Amino acid sequence: MPGLVGIIRSKTLPVLTPDVKNNPYAIAMKFPDESARLFDGELKLLLMDGAWHPRRLAYSNDVIAFALPGSLKIVDAIPLFELVEVVNMSDTDVVHTSPSIDEEESDSKSVKVNRTQKKSGDSNKVKFRHAVQLCTKTEGDGYNSGRQYIIQARNEQEHKKIIKDLTRLSKLATDKFLAKSQFEKAQEITRHYYKSTSFQIFVAVLIVANFAATATDAQLGPAGLDNSDGSKNGVGLFLQDLDSAFTAIFTVELLINMFAHWFMPFFSDMWCMFDLFIVSMSLISLGPVDLPASILRCLRAFRVLRLFARIKAVRQIISALSQSIVPVMNSFLIMGICTCIYSIMGVSFFRETAPDDFATFDRSFYAMFRVIAGETWVDSLRKTTEDGGLSMPDVCFVFSFIVIINWILLQVSVAVLLDKFITATADMEAEERGKEVDELKRKEPSNTLDPLLQALTRDYIDEDDLSNRLKTLFRVLDSDESGLLSFPELCTEIKKLDFKPPIHLTDSDFAVITQRVVVNDTVVSQLCDEGGNLSQEEFEQAMRKQATKCQHNNHSA
Repeated sequence: MPGLVGIIRSKTLPVLTPDVKNNPYAIAMKFPDESARLFDGELKLLLMDGAWHPRRLAYSNDVIAFALPGSLKIVDAIPLFELVEVVNMSDTDVVHTSPSIDEEESDSKSVKVNRTQKKSGDSNKVKFRHAVQLCTKTEGDGYNSGRQYIIQARNEQEHKKIIKDLTRLSKLATDKFLAKSQFEKAQEITRHYYKSTSFQIFVAVLIVANFAATATDAQLGPAGLDNSDGSKNGVGLFLQDLDSAFTAIFTVELLINMFAHWFMPFFSDMWCMFDLFIVSMSLISLGPVDLPASILRCLRAFRVLRLFARIKAVRQIISALSQSIVPVMNSFLIMGICTCIYSIMGVSFFRETAPDDFATFDRSFYAMFRVIAGETWVDSLRKTTEDGGLSMPDVCFVFSFIVIINWILLQVSVAVLLDKFITATADMEAEERGKEVDELKRKEPSNTLDPLLQALTRDYIDEDDLSNRLKTLFRVLDSDESGLLSFPELCTEIKKLDFKPPIHLTDSDFAVITQRVVVNDTVVSQLCDEGGNLSQEEFEQAMRKQATKCQHNNHSA
């Protein structure tokens, strides 16, 4: 069944127990005690039906808990150590999935999202007021599985308080959960400042200045830097001291880099190892080893290559070239073999008539290489005979070599290089665009079931095929084979499906799926029985409804 291939794959999930000491997720199973609550109020939560639903929200030092208004029964929670980002979405236009295509409300108290119609192209944008997006971890064993939550505060003051509190509390909870040592905390701070744009620009400026000093040293030479007695003059001493200062600064910068990325992140990075080599050689030149001035000048010139690691565009070019090396080397190998064949032929045919270039194999190979490099003729070969005609053996030998090597194989090598370079560059750009799209999608509110719905409806043949897929999915989720799906069973089993991140289903989502409504203060679910269980027919009906919404949203996006 193509639509379900690869997603029905069971995996082990962490067992939630009430033992907080042995299981940090257990804190998310109960509403925070009144004494531990830092905030407790009724806000609005954006659910998968595109509507704002009133929810009671409370957070402590450990957890953000959601409950129905006036209730302490928890319907969802976010362990604060899994909260990786708090985004201010107030008064911003965000592409949003369309609400239900019909006019049914999943909750009598829900409020449809107000749409801001600026122009026809912006019909799927929503303006959030006092809204906060909570981004959670995407690890497969995480409690919320990377789900995004969007809550709406009642006023500006409350909105600012929530952002400030949750940003601070999530950092403290993460440090507490990971039990970071002082060394790791110092590493994290150092890494943050080392990767900052201002620091990298500062180092880049120093590298350019060092290169300019090296070029000045090469331009002036001994005549402009040394006195008549061989000692350094004022300019020479200044450049020497400047080089020592640059070496000291680059050494400190390297040590900061090593500390921030110790151990494997540093030694597994090619650019870091290149920095280590260049700086080490510079230190050796200042130490007990007395290197010649020409070698020192080369080492100083190589420092400018460290600039490549700090310029994204240059890094991409270097990476693309490195990926093109193997195919190009294959082309060069063919060229080398053909050149060797012609070198042997040259020794065989012209050893007596042109000994200067063809007496031995190495001389012959050198002569052929000069032709590849751009020379139009081998000087020792004859162009004409004594009677003024063309010397056909000599002319045909050189002519055929130029056609095969210079006109064909060399052009093929260049074409292979360009093809692989363009392909590698396109792949890197596509990867960057993919990351940007993923980041945008991650920050966009979406239907929790979208990954599953897209897998179900992908390339299905007809309605019977879709029904068979839904029946297969129901049998997979019905772990106890009772013929009914309860919310705990659905929530547990759907998280075992092979999606990254896994699908985290909440009680509020289940209410939307089963069309739970409140009638005369009585909760009624239109698509499940009194015990809150879904039969196979009801499950298929509910999933078809959600699949229709998903397809509608994809077409309108």
